[in-house]
Amino acid sequence: MPMDRDTPTIAAAPAAHSTGSHSGLESFSPEIRADARRRLSAAALIYAGCYAIAFGAELLLDQGTLSAPSPEAIARSVLAISMALLVAWLARSPRLGISAFAPLAQAFQVLGGLGIVSGMWGWEGRIAHYIGLLEERGLDVARVMDERFPLFTVDGVPWLGIWIIVFPLVVPLTPMRAFVSCLLTALTFHVVAFGSQLAHGPSAVVEAWIGRLYIDFTVPLAISVGVGVFGARVIYRLTRDLSRAQEMGSYRLVEKIGSGGMGEVWKARHRMLVRPAAVKLIRAESVGDLARARFEREAQATAGLQSPHTVQLYDFGVTDDGSFYYVMELLEGIDLRTLVEQYGPVPAARTVHFLRQACHSLGDAHASGLVHRDIKPANLIACRCAQDLDFIKVLDFGLVKDVRTADEAEAQLTQQGTASGTPPFMAPEIITGTGEVDGRADLYALGCVAYWLLTGKFVFEGDTPLAIMVQHAKDEPVAPSTRAEIDVPRELDDLILQCLRKDPAGRPQSADQLSERLATVEAQTGAWSRKHAERWWRVHMPEHVPPGHARTGW
Repeated sequence: MPMDRDTPTIAAAPAAHSTGSHSGLESFSPEIRADARRRLSAAALIYAGCYAIAFGAELLLDQGTLSAPSPEAIARSVLAISMALLVAWLARSPRLGISAFAPLAQAFQVLGGLGIVSGMWGWEGRIAHYIGLLEERGLDVARVMDERFPLFTVDGVPWLGIWIIVFPLVVPLTPMRAFVSCLLTALTFHVVAFGSQLAHGPSAVVEAWIGRLYIDFTVPLAISVGVGVFGARVIYRLTRDLSRAQEMGSYRLVEKIGSGGMGEVWKARHRMLVRPAAVKLIRAESVGDLARARFEREAQATAGLQSPHTVQLYDFGVTDDGSFYYVMELLEGIDLRTLVEQYGPVPAARTVHFLRQACHSLGDAHASGLVHRDIKPANLIACRCAQDLDFIKVLDFGLVKDVRTADEAEAQLTQQGTASGTPPFMAPEIITGTGEVDGRADLYALGCVAYWLLTGKFVFEGDTPLAIMVQHAKDEPVAPSTRAEIDVPRELDDLILQCLRKDPAGRPQSADQLSERLATVEAQTGAWSRKHAERWWRVHMPEHVPPGHARTGW
């Protein structure tokens, strides 16, 4: 079975975990931090209010009865309400550092749960009293147990599960901190129940019910912990994304439009300018410090490229949580991988049209000393640019290498890393690690792209990335015309095979030279005109055709 076409890019270096702090809200924007404080304060005030209402109702309804609250119960209630009011004040206090936010929130959840289940103290006497009432009425206590009659309506325990679930939905905590606090909160039931049991020593009639008590409440509390942690994970991720939206320089994230092994791509808008953009986030946990330093250095180099066929880089930077981001122009179109997958192989004239534009971008990069190293159909976009259709943009210079520099950091990355690129489009010298990797490696990959456009197939196919890489390093490819269902001119056939030679010296020596050879092919086969492009786009992607274009073309 051939390898899937969504073959992942092989990173230049193994992923390394960030050493930054992720224990609380330290990496979030000031707006998010302030909002988290307000939410914790509001949660504490609501807790105090609900506790006061419930306790007040108990005082009014049970006054003068056997169920009337004892002085100890009154003291526990006052203590719980006072604790909640203190947390509400601390959460809004400017003296509380952001590093103390998460510990305060965790302590409040646990102590709040303890306050809820504190009413269980003395549960043995209640159950003994209840059993006595059953026996006085002639009921079979054993039968009631077998039918799992809901005897254990101990005050507060059902509310503990609700508290465990709701709290992480209101107050953002990291999933690990939420797990710890939810688990400790659930254990408050066992602490109170077991402590009361030790303090009072249940009678023989109650001992038969102890196991049932722990089972009937441990299971739902365990479920509550799982639900609470899941909710905490969702809320924390949403909060993190919102923080990123507020911290991408002058850009606000609007919606996610793609994702990969190392990051995400978002549609974004400038805060002041009416200009859409694409923001590529490279997650902090996906790369090490050396790789992030290289991305920053190469982003600066990429920003200097002038070819209109290179995606324009507006801005780049590092967020507070260590994530690296690029801000690029937002493209309207389709990548060449999807183009072939959805609409089939591309005619020779259109293929040449695409390749010459890609050569323009690569020629500019190579003249600046940059090698892309990840040329593939997914990184070439056929888009609308102003009034032009089928306008190629080369993007994703994430694995770019500056051949003009060979500093210590780059050397360390090379030693720690693996081959860079996507297996079906990797040059032999990149795979074997022998010889100099320069712009001719990109021309090899561009030959693979041409092969894909004409045939809808990879040059070499295999069950694993390694099998494909071995073939690229050792095997000779067959001509695309032998595998294509469309006509491939001999001149184009030969030129593609020349790009795919193992020895870089046998390939075209520059992108400009390759473009000139393609121009010769174009003169013999006919050019892909603006009229051809518009006709195709009107049929397949009419929403991207400029409204001013006449249907008859130019």
